[in-house]
Amino acid sequence: MTVVVPRTTDEQVNIDFRSSYWQVSRQLPVGLVLVAPLWVLYEALAFRLNDGLGGHLRTGIDYVLTTGLARLSLPLEASYLIPGLALLVVFLKGDRRAQVADCKRHYWPLMSVECLIYAAVFGILVSNMSDVFLQGGNTPAQQRWASLVMNLGSGLYEELVFRLAILGTMMLVLDRYISSRWLVLGVSIVVSAVGFSMFHYLDLFGEQFAWPAFIFRLVAGVVFSVVFLVRGYGIAACTHSFYNVFLMFR
Repeated sequence: MTVVVPRTTDEQVNIDFRSSYWQVSRQLPVGLVLVAPLWVLYEALAFRLNDGLGGHLRTGIDYVLTTGLARLSLPLEASYLIPGLALLVVFLKGDRRAQVADCKRHYWPLMSVECLIYAAVFGILVSNMSDVFLQGGNTPAQQRWASLVMNLGSGLYEELVFRLAILGTMMLVLDRYISSRWLVLGVSIVVSAVGFSMFHYLDLFGEQFAWPAFIFRLVAGVVFSVVFLVRGYGIAACTHSFYNVFLMFR
């Protein structure tokens, strides 16, 4: 005879909270709203440091985007509209607005704390490794603000491009031709991680290729891919940005 012990009200509330929080907080519309303050901060600091639009004190992908727009004879202001357009798309569709509305008020600080925890744990684990695998050193005080701008922005833009766009697109395409879900995940993660690592060796960064640094960034790309797949764009982007800032002060 099986005896079913009913859950207490408190136990049921805790289960409902965990399932609701983990489900709601990983949704893309919620993630876009979560990163919006960081994006505004990044754009404001970049505008201030560059004395206006354009300039080279921007994160790598943003700089590539703005220079690309210039070559197409499009105004630089267009790059500033991308975050706003993304949020506009969110609120144009009713079910996406509902997803944001489902995010309870106390979820937002919890998501921020979650990102800080991930960033701190990741930063502590790899801080010693980064000294070995990456070229670095103490950043002069006058360059701190520039480093802060680029570290904040790189997390937002790199997760947008390498995880949301490339990883997401790879999975959608491979799903049509490969039946094994695990193989689709593995190939997509590796491709996006390799692209993420190789991106840092573009001429604009002035860094020569080195296997230790390449492997370090490849592993970081895999880790951020897992965070993205499990927790969504917003958590992954904020974690990446906070982690970059953490390494500034290690």
